[in-house]
Amino acid sequence: MSLSGQYRNLLIYSQTTANKEDYYLDSNRLRVEAKGETGHFFSYNVQYDNDVVFGDYLETGEFAAIEANASQTPRRTYWDLDGEISSKDRLRWNHSLHRGYGKIKSGDVDLTIGRQRIAWGRGWFFSPLDIFNPLSPTAIERGERDGVDGVVLELSSGIASKASLVYLPMKNSSDTFAAKVDTLIGSYDIALTAGSHVGVDFIGADFTGYVGDAGFKGELAFSRENHVDNLSWLLSGNYGFDNSLTIMVEYFYNDGGSLHPISYGGENYIGVDVGYDLTPLTRFENLLILNLMDGSRFYSPFLASSLRENMDLTLGIQLFAGDTGNEFGGLENLAYAQFSLFF
Repeated sequence: MSLSGQYRNLLIYSQTTANKEDYYLDSNRLRVEAKGETGHFFSYNVQYDNDVVFGDYLETGEFAAIEANASQTPRRTYWDLDGEISSKDRLRWNHSLHRGYGKIKSGDVDLTIGRQRIAWGRGWFFSPLDIFNPLSPTAIERGERDGVDGVVLELSSGIASKASLVYLPMKNSSDTFAAKVDTLIGSYDIALTAGSHVGVDFIGADFTGYVGDAGFKGELAFSRENHVDNLSWLLSGNYGFDNSLTIMVEYFYNDGGSLHPISYGGENYIGVDVGYDLTPLTRFENLLILNLMDGSRFYSPFLASSLRENMDLTLGIQLFAGDTGNEFGGLENLAYAQFSLFF
Protein backbone atom coordinates (compact mmCIF):
# COMPACT_ATOMS: atom_id res chain seq x y z
CA MET A 1 0.00 0.00 0.00
CA SER A 2 1.18 3.52 -0.79
CA LEU A 3 0.08 6.72 0.93
CA SER A 4 0.06 10.18 -0.63
CA GLY A 5 -1.90 13.37 -0.23
CA GLN A 6 -2.60 16.97 -1.08
CA TYR A 7 -3.25 20.16 0.84
CA ARG A 8 -5.15 22.81 -1.11
CA ASN A 9 -5.94 26.37 -0.02
CA LEU A 10 -8.35 28.45 -2.10
CA LEU A 11 -8.88 32.09 -1.08
CA ILE A 12 -11.68 34.05 -2.81
CA TYR A 13 -12.55 37.76 -2.63
CA SER A 14 -15.82 38.98 -4.14
CA GLN A 15 -19.24 40.55 -3.43
CA THR A 16 -22.67 39.06 -2.83
CA THR A 17 -24.95 39.38 -5.84
CA ALA A 18 -27.96 40.91 -4.09
CA ASN A 19 -26.61 43.32 -1.48
CA LYS A 20 -23.11 43.90 -2.91
CA GLU A 21 -21.49 42.98 0.40
CA ASP A 22 -17.72 42.50 0.20
CA TYR A 23 -16.62 39.12 1.48
CA TYR A 24 -13.76 36.66 1.66
CA LEU A 25 -13.94 32.88 1.71
CA ASP A 26 -10.98 30.66 2.61
CA SER A 27 -11.33 26.98 1.72
CA ASN A 28 -8.81 24.41 2.98
CA ARG A 29 -8.81 20.79 1.91
CA LEU A 30 -6.59 17.98 3.14
CA ARG A 31 -6.87 14.85 0.99
CA VAL A 32 -5.18 11.58 1.92
CA GLU A 33 -4.99 8.82 -0.67
CA ALA A 34 -4.27 5.15 -0.04
CA LYS A 35 -3.90 2.76 -2.95
CA GLY A 36 -2.44 -0.64 -3.56
CA GLU A 37 -2.68 -4.01 -5.24
CA THR A 38 -3.25 -7.57 -4.08
CA GLY A 39 -1.58 -9.85 -6.53
CA HIS A 40 -2.21 -9.02 -10.18
CA PHE A 41 -5.99 -9.14 -10.14
CA PHE A 42 -7.18 -6.70 -7.43
CA SER A 43 -6.38 -3.04 -6.77
CA TYR A 44 -8.00 -0.34 -4.66
CA ASN A 45 -8.04 3.43 -4.24
CA VAL A 46 -9.37 5.37 -1.24
CA GLN A 47 -9.31 9.18 -1.01
CA TYR A 48 -10.47 10.79 2.22
CA ASP A 49 -11.10 14.56 2.46
CA ASN A 50 -11.23 17.00 5.34
CA ASP A 51 -12.56 20.42 4.29
CA VAL A 52 -12.37 23.49 6.52
CA VAL A 53 -14.01 26.64 5.15
CA PHE A 54 -14.06 29.97 6.97
CA GLY A 55 -14.78 33.61 6.18
CA ASP A 56 -17.41 36.30 6.51
CA TYR A 57 -19.20 34.92 3.43
CA LEU A 58 -20.63 32.21 5.71
CA GLU A 59 -22.61 34.90 7.56
CA THR A 60 -24.27 36.35 4.45
CA GLY A 61 -27.86 35.76 3.40
CA GLU A 62 -26.60 34.51 0.04
CA PHE A 63 -24.71 31.63 1.66
CA ALA A 64 -27.68 30.82 3.91
CA ALA A 65 -29.88 30.48 0.81
CA ILE A 66 -27.31 28.29 -0.94
CA GLU A 67 -26.95 26.06 2.12
CA ALA A 68 -30.73 25.72 2.50
CA ASN A 69 -31.14 24.85 -1.17
CA ALA A 70 -28.34 22.27 -0.98
CA SER A 71 -30.06 20.53 1.93
CA GLN A 72 -33.20 20.12 -0.21
CA THR A 73 -31.37 18.95 -3.34
CA PRO A 74 -31.45 15.16 -3.86
CA ARG A 75 -28.10 13.44 -3.48
CA ARG A 76 -26.36 12.31 -6.66
CA THR A 77 -24.60 9.51 -4.76
CA TYR A 78 -26.20 6.37 -3.36
CA TRP A 79 -24.20 6.19 -0.13
CA ASP A 80 -24.05 9.03 2.37
CA LEU A 81 -20.28 9.16 2.88
CA ASP A 82 -19.85 12.74 4.04
CA GLY A 83 -20.61 14.52 7.26
CA GLU A 84 -20.25 17.69 9.27
CA ILE A 85 -17.69 17.81 12.06
CA SER A 86 -18.19 21.42 13.16
CA SER A 87 -20.42 24.34 12.16
CA LYS A 88 -20.05 27.87 13.52
CA ASP A 89 -20.92 31.36 12.31
CA ARG A 90 -17.79 31.75 10.19
CA LEU A 91 -16.56 28.17 9.96
CA ARG A 92 -17.60 24.85 8.45
CA TRP A 93 -15.61 21.63 8.89
CA ASN A 94 -16.75 18.65 6.83
CA HIS A 95 -15.24 15.32 5.89
CA SER A 96 -16.08 12.95 3.04
CA LEU A 97 -14.96 9.98 1.01
CA HIS A 98 -13.93 11.49 -2.33
CA ARG A 99 -13.04 8.16 -3.93
CA GLY A 100 -13.36 4.64 -2.63
CA TYR A 101 -13.36 1.74 -5.07
CA GLY A 102 -11.93 -1.67 -5.73
CA LYS A 103 -11.00 -3.00 -9.17
CA ILE A 104 -10.90 -6.65 -10.18
CA LYS A 105 -8.93 -7.43 -13.34
CA SER A 106 -9.00 -10.70 -15.24
CA GLY A 107 -7.45 -10.71 -18.69
CA ASP A 108 -9.31 -8.16 -20.80
CA VAL A 109 -12.07 -7.64 -18.22
CA ASP A 110 -12.04 -4.91 -15.53
CA LEU A 111 -14.74 -4.64 -12.85
CA THR A 112 -14.74 -1.48 -10.70
CA ILE A 113 -17.08 -1.18 -7.71
CA GLY A 114 -17.50 1.84 -5.44
CA ARG A 115 -17.23 5.63 -5.56
CA GLN A 116 -15.43 6.55 -8.75
CA ARG A 117 -15.09 8.96 -11.65
CA ILE A 118 -16.79 7.87 -14.89
CA ALA A 119 -15.19 10.00 -17.60
CA TRP A 120 -17.59 10.14 -20.50
CA GLY A 121 -17.50 13.08 -22.88
CA ARG A 122 -14.63 15.00 -24.42
CA GLY A 123 -15.50 18.71 -24.09
CA TRP A 124 -13.48 21.24 -22.09
CA PHE A 125 -16.02 23.92 -21.13
CA PHE A 126 -19.11 21.88 -22.02
CA SER A 127 -19.85 18.20 -22.52
CA PRO A 128 -23.29 16.81 -23.44
CA LEU A 129 -22.20 13.28 -22.50
CA ASP A 130 -20.41 14.02 -19.21
CA ILE A 131 -23.60 13.29 -17.27
CA PHE A 132 -22.15 11.35 -14.32
CA ASN A 133 -19.38 13.70 -13.08
CA PRO A 134 -20.10 17.06 -14.76
CA LEU A 135 -18.08 20.24 -14.30
CA SER A 136 -19.43 23.79 -14.27
CA PRO A 137 -17.97 25.81 -17.19
CA THR A 138 -16.91 28.55 -14.75
CA ALA A 139 -15.36 26.25 -12.12
CA ILE A 140 -12.06 27.41 -10.61
CA GLU A 141 -10.85 23.87 -9.85
CA ARG A 142 -11.24 22.36 -13.30
CA GLY A 143 -9.55 19.12 -12.36
CA GLU A 144 -11.85 18.44 -9.42
CA ARG A 145 -14.76 16.04 -10.06
CA ASP A 146 -17.22 14.51 -7.61
CA GLY A 147 -17.53 10.74 -7.65
CA VAL A 148 -20.57 8.54 -8.15
CA ASP A 149 -21.39 5.20 -6.52
CA GLY A 150 -21.76 2.28 -8.84
CA VAL A 151 -20.39 -0.59 -10.88
CA VAL A 152 -18.44 -0.30 -14.14
CA LEU A 153 -17.60 -3.36 -16.25
CA GLU A 154 -15.04 -2.80 -19.03
CA LEU A 155 -14.24 -5.32 -21.77
CA SER A 156 -11.20 -4.62 -23.96
CA SER A 157 -10.40 -6.06 -27.36
CA GLY A 158 -6.80 -5.24 -28.17
CA ILE A 159 -5.72 -1.59 -28.00
CA ALA A 160 -8.34 -0.27 -30.41
CA SER A 161 -11.72 -1.26 -28.96
CA LYS A 162 -13.43 -1.26 -25.58
CA ALA A 163 -16.96 -1.74 -24.26
CA SER A 164 -18.20 -0.32 -20.93
CA LEU A 165 -21.31 -1.17 -18.94
CA VAL A 166 -22.40 1.15 -16.11
CA TYR A 167 -24.84 0.59 -13.28
CA LEU A 168 -25.51 3.36 -10.73
CA PRO A 169 -28.08 2.73 -7.99
CA MET A 170 -30.11 5.82 -7.07
CA LYS A 171 -32.21 6.64 -4.01
CA ASN A 172 -34.11 9.63 -5.40
CA SER A 173 -34.64 8.59 -9.03
CA SER A 174 -34.54 5.56 -11.29
CA ASP A 175 -31.32 3.56 -11.32
CA THR A 176 -28.88 4.29 -14.14
CA PHE A 177 -28.03 1.71 -16.79
CA ALA A 178 -25.71 2.76 -19.62
CA ALA A 179 -23.34 1.28 -22.18
CA LYS A 180 -20.51 2.69 -24.26
CA VAL A 181 -18.48 1.23 -27.12
CA ASP A 182 -15.16 2.80 -28.17
CA THR A 183 -13.22 1.94 -31.29
CA LEU A 184 -10.43 3.37 -33.43
CA ILE A 185 -11.20 4.08 -37.08
CA GLY A 186 -8.16 5.40 -38.89
CA SER A 187 -6.82 8.24 -36.75
CA TYR A 188 -10.18 8.89 -35.06
CA ASP A 189 -11.36 7.53 -31.72
CA ILE A 190 -15.14 7.07 -32.03
CA ALA A 191 -17.62 6.08 -29.33
CA LEU A 192 -21.34 5.26 -29.21
CA THR A 193 -23.38 5.41 -26.00
CA ALA A 194 -26.89 4.52 -24.89
CA GLY A 195 -28.75 4.13 -21.65
CA SER A 196 -31.15 5.53 -19.10
CA HIS A 197 -30.05 8.13 -16.54
CA VAL A 198 -32.26 9.88 -13.94
CA GLY A 199 -35.22 8.28 -15.69
CA VAL A 200 -34.31 9.74 -19.10
CA ASP A 201 -33.48 7.47 -22.06
CA PHE A 202 -30.61 8.70 -24.22
CA ILE A 203 -28.25 7.81 -27.04
CA GLY A 204 -25.04 9.60 -27.92
CA ALA A 205 -21.86 9.63 -29.96
CA ASP A 206 -18.50 11.33 -29.73
CA PHE A 207 -15.19 11.42 -31.59
CA THR A 208 -11.70 12.84 -31.35
CA GLY A 209 -8.93 13.02 -33.91
CA TYR A 210 -6.89 15.39 -36.05
CA VAL A 211 -7.34 17.56 -39.11
CA GLY A 212 -3.75 18.16 -40.15
CA ASP A 213 -1.93 19.26 -37.01
CA ALA A 214 -5.08 20.57 -35.32
CA GLY A 215 -7.09 18.55 -32.84
CA PHE A 216 -10.77 18.07 -33.62
CA LYS A 217 -13.52 16.53 -31.48
CA GLY A 218 -17.25 16.48 -31.06
CA GLU A 219 -20.15 15.07 -29.05
CA LEU A 220 -23.90 14.74 -29.32
CA ALA A 221 -26.57 13.50 -26.95
CA PHE A 222 -30.17 12.78 -27.91
CA SER A 223 -32.77 12.18 -25.20
CA ARG A 224 -36.54 11.95 -24.91
CA GLU A 225 -38.64 12.83 -21.86
CA ASN A 226 -42.36 13.53 -21.61
CA HIS A 227 -42.66 12.91 -25.36
CA VAL A 228 -40.25 15.78 -26.06
CA ASP A 229 -37.01 15.24 -28.02
CA ASN A 230 -33.84 16.99 -26.86
CA LEU A 231 -30.57 17.23 -28.78
CA SER A 232 -27.35 18.77 -27.49
CA TRP A 233 -24.08 18.75 -29.40
CA LEU A 234 -20.57 20.15 -29.35
CA LEU A 235 -17.71 20.76 -31.79
CA SER A 236 -14.22 21.69 -30.66
CA GLY A 237 -10.87 22.40 -32.29
CA ASN A 238 -7.45 23.13 -30.85
CA TYR A 239 -4.00 23.95 -32.16
CA GLY A 240 -0.60 24.20 -30.50
CA PHE A 241 2.24 26.34 -31.85
CA ASP A 242 5.95 25.64 -31.43
CA ASN A 243 6.33 28.62 -29.09
CA SER A 244 3.92 26.97 -26.54
CA LEU A 245 0.90 29.09 -27.57
CA THR A 246 -2.27 26.98 -27.63
CA ILE A 247 -5.72 27.98 -28.88
CA MET A 248 -8.93 26.02 -28.34
CA VAL A 249 -12.38 27.00 -29.63
CA GLU A 250 -15.56 25.16 -28.63
CA TYR A 251 -19.15 25.55 -29.84
CA PHE A 252 -21.97 24.10 -27.75
CA TYR A 253 -25.64 23.82 -28.67
CA ASN A 254 -27.89 23.05 -25.71
CA ASP A 255 -31.46 21.90 -26.25
CA GLY A 256 -32.27 21.56 -22.56
CA GLY A 257 -33.84 18.57 -20.88
CA SER A 258 -32.98 17.05 -17.51
CA LEU A 259 -30.46 14.43 -18.69
CA HIS A 260 -27.50 16.66 -17.88
CA PRO A 261 -27.17 17.69 -14.21
CA ILE A 262 -26.03 21.23 -15.07
CA SER A 263 -28.80 23.63 -16.03
CA TYR A 264 -27.52 26.08 -18.64
CA GLY A 265 -29.12 29.48 -19.16
CA GLY A 266 -28.85 29.53 -22.95
CA GLU A 267 -28.87 27.44 -26.11
CA ASN A 268 -25.76 28.58 -27.98
CA TYR A 269 -22.28 29.08 -26.52
CA ILE A 270 -18.76 29.75 -27.69
CA GLY A 271 -15.86 28.84 -25.43
CA VAL A 272 -12.26 29.94 -26.07
CA ASP A 273 -9.09 28.93 -24.21
CA VAL A 274 -5.79 30.66 -25.08
CA GLY A 275 -2.64 29.75 -23.17
CA TYR A 276 1.06 30.59 -23.32
CA ASP A 277 4.11 29.55 -21.29
CA LEU A 278 5.73 32.72 -19.91
CA THR A 279 8.51 30.55 -18.47
CA PRO A 280 9.03 26.78 -18.36
CA LEU A 281 7.28 26.81 -14.95
CA THR A 282 4.64 29.55 -15.39
CA ARG A 283 1.69 29.51 -17.78
CA PHE A 284 -0.72 32.34 -18.61
CA GLU A 285 -4.20 31.04 -19.44
CA ASN A 286 -7.30 32.88 -20.67
CA LEU A 287 -10.80 31.37 -20.57
CA LEU A 288 -13.69 33.07 -22.37
CA ILE A 289 -17.34 31.95 -22.64
CA LEU A 290 -19.96 33.79 -24.70
CA ASN A 291 -23.68 33.14 -24.37
CA LEU A 292 -24.75 33.84 -27.95
CA MET A 293 -28.42 34.08 -27.00
CA ASP A 294 -28.32 36.89 -24.43
CA GLY A 295 -24.85 38.33 -25.10
CA SER A 296 -23.54 37.80 -21.56
CA ARG A 297 -19.87 36.92 -21.12
CA PHE A 298 -17.45 35.21 -18.77
CA TYR A 299 -13.69 35.89 -18.86
CA SER A 300 -11.10 34.35 -16.57
CA PRO A 301 -7.36 35.04 -16.95
CA PHE A 302 -4.99 33.30 -14.55
CA LEU A 303 -1.33 32.54 -13.92
CA ALA A 304 -0.42 28.97 -12.96
CA SER A 305 3.08 28.44 -11.62
CA SER A 306 5.03 25.46 -10.32
CA LEU A 307 6.94 26.77 -7.29
CA ARG A 308 8.65 23.47 -6.59
CA GLU A 309 8.24 19.88 -7.70
CA ASN A 310 5.39 19.43 -5.21
CA MET A 311 4.04 23.01 -4.94
CA ASP A 312 1.70 24.87 -7.30
CA LEU A 313 0.32 28.41 -7.12
CA THR A 314 -2.50 29.85 -9.24
CA LEU A 315 -3.59 33.51 -9.22
CA GLY A 316 -6.64 34.55 -11.21
CA ILE A 317 -9.78 36.60 -11.60
CA GLN A 318 -13.23 35.88 -12.98
CA LEU A 319 -15.07 38.69 -14.76
CA PHE A 320 -18.77 38.58 -15.66
CA ALA A 321 -20.52 40.93 -18.07
CA GLY A 322 -24.06 41.31 -19.42
CA ASP A 323 -27.43 42.80 -18.63
CA THR A 324 -29.15 42.06 -15.33
CA GLY A 325 -31.16 38.88 -15.68
CA ASN A 326 -28.82 37.37 -18.27
CA GLU A 327 -26.86 34.23 -17.47
CA PHE A 328 -23.56 35.93 -16.58
CA GLY A 329 -24.78 39.51 -16.22
CA GLY A 330 -26.00 39.22 -12.65
CA LEU A 331 -22.88 37.56 -11.26
CA GLU A 332 -20.15 39.39 -9.35
CA ASN A 333 -16.48 39.51 -10.32
CA LEU A 334 -14.05 37.70 -8.06
CA ALA A 335 -10.32 37.30 -7.44
CA TYR A 336 -8.73 34.13 -6.14
CA ALA A 337 -5.46 32.55 -5.11
CA GLN A 338 -4.98 28.79 -4.97
CA PHE A 339 -2.03 27.02 -3.39
CA SER A 340 -1.46 23.25 -3.59
CA LEU A 341 1.09 21.12 -1.78
CA PHE A 342 1.50 17.45 -2.74
CA PHE A 343 3.10 14.88 -0.46
